[in-house]
Amino acid sequence: MSAYDWEAYEAMREKDKRLHKALCKLLREMLRAVDHSSGLGKPEALKH
Repeated sequence: MSAYDWEAYEAMREKDKRLHKALCKLLREMLRAVDHSSGLGKPEALKH
């Protein structure tokens, strides 16, 4: 993660608090999920 990435994150956090909250929720879910087939998202079956 570069300094630019962090600055972009901070700017997004200030500009769009709703998006920031949703992003944090998804990141928390990703970090704690043991079974990646369950969770907040709607996984689709592989087509191949």
